[in-house]
Amino acid sequence: MTMPDEMVVFLRRQSPDWAALAQDYRAGRPIDPARFVPDHAVPGFPQRVDRLVAAWNERFRTDFFTVRAIMAQLGAASLAGIANARAYSFESVNEVAAHARTKVFFAYPHDDDDFFAPYIGDVLAHVPSEADAVVTPLYRIGASNRTFARGGCKPDYVLDHLRAHDYRFQTNNYAIHSRRLGTVKNILALTDHIEASAYADAHGFTDYMASTVISATVKTPASASVLESAFKSRLALRRAFKRTIDGLHAVELPEKFGWLTRPSTQIARLLEAVYRGKTIVSASELS
Repeated sequence: MTMPDEMVVFLRRQSPDWAALAQDYRAGRPIDPARFVPDHAVPGFPQRVDRLVAAWNERFRTDFFTVRAIMAQLGAASLAGIANARAYSFESVNEVAAHARTKVFFAYPHDDDDFFAPYIGDVLAHVPSEADAVVTPLYRIGASNRTFARGGCKPDYVLDHLRAHDYRFQTNNYAIHSRRLGTVKNILALTDHIEASAYADAHGFTDYMASTVISATVKTPASASVLESAFKSRLALRRAFKRTIDGLHAVELPEKFGWLTRPSTQIARLLEAVYRGKTIVSASELS
């Protein structure tokens, strides 16, 4: 398949402005919870997350917003290393739709703390033109390292344990062809991986499955799905940090996957510094 212009587009899902929140918090300005608490129900998102964030900020010298801002910095650095790619924020969804009506590309919805391989274009270059979506295996790293793959797909390298998809698409390992993204309505239906799985089923998408791992997601005590359980007790918090740090240090991958090895080490260093009571303000302190 020959694809002109951008081969891949990244569409960051809706997320708070962590950098602005961190700056305001460190300056002592009041933070309205509406700036980081979703205004709608999100699967796996804890209730009263504002109280959990407050508990984090009382416990650690590096505030929650700064930790999330650093994670976003590391994720953005991952995207910056990919050739022939264009990155959009969720607020630019109208621009993505207009772009899709005139250009040919595959779009990856993702979270601000996801990571992608620099060779992603090599994988997409071999996708047949009739494919509506591309699905690849992915790594989840943190307290428990896993390789997710859909049935019938054999990953090029398995990190720790192999696990089947929970849905047709699994978090950040699917890309949608631009011909399916010509309207804002279509894009919004395909941004969340659970909703996108149902939409693809209902609209008869044709998927192309590749065996090359090109994406990873990271679970830390600052992740929404982990935050509530981590703060159940002092012991639970200590265990959450220890297991995540140990898991990140345990990531062993061939040289090809250096795009993930470096940030996993940086995130481990970040969490170690946070738990030891240090103040970190930038990803540059983790090299």
